[in-house]
Amino acid sequence: MAFPGTYNINYYKGDTLKFRIIPKDANGDAFPLGPYSNNTVTFAFAESRGGPSEPGYHRCYATVSSTGGYIECSIRPEDSSYLDPTKTYVYDVQITKAGENFPEITTVLTGNITVQDQVSSSSGVSATTYGVTYIAGTDVFGDTPKDDNRYAKNDNLIILNKGLLYKNGYSFIGWTKTNDGTGAIYNPGDYYAVGTSDINFYSKWEADSHTVTFNANGGSSVSPGSFLTDETIFSSLNTEITVDPTTTRSGYTFSGWYTTDELLEQVVWPYSPGGSSDITLYAKWVEI
Repeated sequence: MAFPGTYNINYYKGDTLKFRIIPKDANGDAFPLGPYSNNTVTFAFAESRGGPSEPGYHRCYATVSSTGGYIECSIRPEDSSYLDPTKTYVYDVQITKAGENFPEITTVLTGNITVQDQVSSSSGVSATTYGVTYIAGTDVFGDTPKDDNRYAKNDNLIILNKGLLYKNGYSFIGWTKTNDGTGAIYNPGDYYAVGTSDINFYSKWEADSHTVTFNANGGSSVSPGSFLTDETIFSSLNTEITVDPTTTRSGYTFSGWYTTDELLEQVVWPYSPGGSSDITLYAKWVEI
């Protein structure tokens, strides 16, 4: 497993700070949290690492999502009384499950907690914090993930997954900072250093590939083709098909490819199916 990760927290007393952990194994694949219930997840801090006997030890809220996809942790206003701005704390997020002879405890995330009073100067002006917004984009459906936390400059936020977002015929590949999808791609679970402005993340999607099967209707076989969602059909050699793929049948003249076995709508090349699923094209023959 690729544990533990490190995430240093800058906490403002009186705020609610939430973050999600999406554990991954050594191969970068999602680590299954199914065997772990809420009672087996702990998020605790202290002045030094060592357990409940350490000075300043306190447990905060932690839970496994109902889908088992992530761990959610938070420091709430009621936890503020256990945090002294003159001290730096260490914390661990751990998951526990029963072992053959003893419990198996795994540290998923660790780091430091620095604490600041909500007022940043004698003038009584609150410290400047910034928000993050996740934006679905065009032709994307479902509920957009939300992060209600406020972050100060140089805080590290954890980038959220796509949640319930989906785009027909496309696969989610991350988030970008630009609405046209250009620039760096930020992956769920990555850390992002907050600057001096609010942050927008736009979902980025990659078109799925679909298979084109050619039903020769008694003619010689034709190799399958493929196309990307909403794009033109390509051959197996990634060369765009611009003429009818060749097939022959003794005693017949080939009369084109059609979109259904009723042979009503002939394909004109180059052909853009405009769909998001595999298709079959059918050969039409005229007897000589």
